[in-house]
Amino acid sequence: MTEKKTSTNLTYSGERLVQNKWILEPQRVENIARFNYFKNIISRGRILDYGCGAGEGTHFLSTFDDYEVIGVDISFEAVKYATDYYDQERLTFICGNILFPCFTDQAFDGIISVEVIEHVHDPHRYLENIQRLLKPEGVFMLTTPNQLISSPTPGSLWPDHVREYSVDALREILNQYFSEIKILGEHIPVYEENRVRQLVRKVSPIVKPLLPKWLRVRALPFLFTLIRSDIKIEDVVFTSTDVEKSPTLVAICSNPKTMENPALK
Repeated sequence: MTEKKTSTNLTYSGERLVQNKWILEPQRVENIARFNYFKNIISRGRILDYGCGAGEGTHFLSTFDDYEVIGVDISFEAVKYATDYYDQERLTFICGNILFPCFTDQAFDGIISVEVIEHVHDPHRYLENIQRLLKPEGVFMLTTPNQLISSPTPGSLWPDHVREYSVDALREILNQYFSEIKILGEHIPVYEENRVRQLVRKVSPIVKPLLPKWLRVRALPFLFTLIRSDIKIEDVVFTSTDVEKSPTLVAICSNPKTMENPALK
């Protein structure tokens, strides 16, 4: 599987991680680390990347022979970019709404959804679809910002997020759709233990609401690159200890429930 050059232009707006922005390299490595962790949970099968964005993580999974991978995203520009950028062997990109998927029931052995649920206006429908699309023995993994760290005060919510979740809130909503749930924390020690990063963390709830969006979405990538730009997958830590203190939550869900959720009536 090889990467291709593309004439499709995809602008970084704070969410989709495009290839041609050097300042995004630390976050791109963190993104791949999440897909690598998922690969260690489920090593084969038909996989759905639910909200695939620019498709780098989707492509990463497709480089392993035992996978067939489909990426879905609502953005035509993102899907066009991914389709143009990556070869298509064992890899398909589809433009579609994750709230109204076009797949049959129990079509996937695994589903991954990285930094998506915080954007969703109807998280119950989003999770109901995942529950329906996943095989009974399948695994679903999501990542999302930890609300207690990312947006602890009014006005500090990330610009394009509808809602962020604490550990308890995330577990509560996932419990309605899955019988087995494990929530981990994810962080990068080289950043989180840096004194400048710790200082920024303390003042950001006050400062963030005052900054224009263009500056807010670029401040963190710039800070990470300034601290250290050449991180590796191994620098990203997934832990079950002090999960509430981690900037990112990782939920691993299995044994999907089959009962109808009253919240959807």
